[in-house]
Amino acid sequence: MKKFCIILFFMSISIFGLTGCSATRWIFQLFTSEEFSPHVEYFLVFHPNETSSQFGGYGYLMDYSQDGYVYVAGKFPCTYGEKGVPKTKRGDRKTPLGKYRIELIRSKEDQYNQFGPYSILIDYPNHFDIIARRTGSGISIHGGRIKPTNGCIRILNGTSNKPKFGKVNITEIVKRCQTGDIVFIVDSINAKMLGEPGECLSEEASRKWIYLLENEMDYLELLQELNSL
Repeated sequence: MKKFCIILFFMSISIFGLTGCSATRWIFQLFTSEEFSPHVEYFLVFHPNETSSQFGGYGYLMDYSQDGYVYVAGKFPCTYGEKGVPKTKRGDRKTPLGKYRIELIRSKEDQYNQFGPYSILIDYPNHFDIIARRTGSGISIHGGRIKPTNGCIRILNGTSNKPKFGKVNITEIVKRCQTGDIVFIVDSINAKMLGEPGECLSEEASRKWIYLLENEMDYLELLQELNSL
């Protein structure tokens, strides 16, 4: 069976012109009786001050799938703290940098209307922030009008009017993400680690993301990994 799957893999590339990740998905679907659903988990990547953004930067909804590849499920404009990054103390109006987890998802009924339909609380300060004596709390990813924040990340309530961003908004993110999912907020990243909506990242970039999802490290180590591809 293993040899047969390998033959199918190379046949799909040579005959149908599929890429490595597309070929893997095609073979996976061939041997499943139900409609192919590759999703294992989603994670979020935020890149403050991305130079190509007319907003504060972009956010990315990433899909880590059963076939071992990472896909860009969506890209969306967002804004960050009024004073930029990184957050070091309470009240500095900056957005923290690092690897975080979703701690709580609140609906509009649980909070003030200024946060839009949903608010996603992350676990800042995490272990590494506490060691570095960074202070503050209540950092969230939430909806609302696209404008600078007191340190949170703000994205659109509804669909972006720019087609290339797709239909990603705070509601769509909440449909896919859940408590415990990972959020990366970084101010430097190799372009090969990101992409446009619908793109499948390379095998090397996918392996790197999987490694980062499974391992804990401080921000300097995280930056080194994200830029060493």
